[in-house]
Amino acid sequence: MGAAAPDPASDRPRKFIPELEGLRGAVVLLVVLGHTGVATSVQGWSYMHSTGNGVWAIMLNRVAVAFPIWFVMTGYLLYRAFALYTLTGERKPNVKRYFWRRALRILPAYWVLTITALLVLNRDTVHGVWEWVRPLLLLQIWEKGAIPMGMMHTWSNANDFLFYLAMPAFAWLLHRYARRAESHEARVKRLLVPLAVPVFIGFGFFTWLHFPQFRDDPMKLWPTQYFWPMSYMGWLSVGMMLAVLSAAAETRPDAVPRVYRLIGRHPAKLWLGALLIFVLACLSPLADYRLVDYVAAPAAAADYWLFLAFSVAVFAPLTVPGVRFRLAGLMLDNSLLRFFGRISYSVYLWHIFVYAKFVGPLFAPEIGGYWEVLGVELALCVMVGYASYIVVEKPFHMLRPRLGKAPVELSVAVSTPAETPVRAEAVRAPRDAQA
Repeated sequence: MGAAAPDPASDRPRKFIPELEGLRGAVVLLVVLGHTGVATSVQGWSYMHSTGNGVWAIMLNRVAVAFPIWFVMTGYLLYRAFALYTLTGERKPNVKRYFWRRALRILPAYWVLTITALLVLNRDTVHGVWEWVRPLLLLQIWEKGAIPMGMMHTWSNANDFLFYLAMPAFAWLLHRYARRAESHEARVKRLLVPLAVPVFIGFGFFTWLHFPQFRDDPMKLWPTQYFWPMSYMGWLSVGMMLAVLSAAAETRPDAVPRVYRLIGRHPAKLWLGALLIFVLACLSPLADYRLVDYVAAPAAAADYWLFLAFSVAVFAPLTVPGVRFRLAGLMLDNSLLRFFGRISYSVYLWHIFVYAKFVGPLFAPEIGGYWEVLGVELALCVMVGYASYIVVEKPFHMLRPRLGKAPVELSVAVSTPAETPVRAEAVRAPRDAQA
């Protein structure tokens, strides 16, 4: 982990964590891999009487287990400063600066994509002001068929933005409840218990959306409600729970729940567990995962917990203060994945547009082989994503010190020495966690 960055204008010191940047890069690559599998018919679709390409189709389908990592990471990164404030009573986060940081990070690049997609791919279907305003305000998920062509994946951006808006209110409610506790341990429990509730609400809503009344689409596609935030609030909440545990370990490592100490002692074992979860997801008999068809409720219920468990197993070891392990450094803290992590937001934004405008027409009428298409898709995504990062994202990041009172480099809020009175080695660095 990088050294704490003293920033007098910031709410609190911040730290750059290279493994998190590499993880962003890994997840965006998996998303592109999966979507390319759909585009090249490696993954089947019963509506088109396609059965998919065996084991390879299943593996590309199930890389979706990595997608919740983004939501878990969002909950962790956004809530950590609020958790530190509740546990220590010091350095209350400035909500105005928080909103500036989020807006500068998310909106400029998203707006450029939206305007481009509407002009280039949707000109014939945009007939009024509302068709422009709706996606610009990230409201496209609330109406059936309202997501523009080339922007089908932006349902996640719309959900993220709603979570960004709601986070200060969530944090305030949790703070009001937890601050009444007399001890540090009691405050931690008062933060964790309410955060478990959205996990089960999300499970219920996600499973309900796969009941028969939502599976009557002749093309076996997803209903509008699938893109609503209720299904994904649990993933965000788990990230917030990890933020609480991480903040607690940083400020009072002697009072951290035992399960979190075990994560810090055996991080590589959790990654092995993540691999086993992926294998289990591939072998699940609850649906034909060679197909991209919308699955029934039993498969959806299992997927909810499998996806969540995979995300926690991968991400949780990276949140334990003072713990680094060789496997994470080798796989995530390398120049390739950190480069993809740096441009991951732009690559994610543009990868569907790139396929719809360039890659698909290039290989039409017969889409080429998977690796051929993937090579062209990745090359174009890197070029467009890097250009978007340099021309759009980075200039607005430069405004973060002025408007958001934060370093230009994306980072994580950390405690100050005054907030860490107890330094017992409750989270012992294990052999497999030594850098």
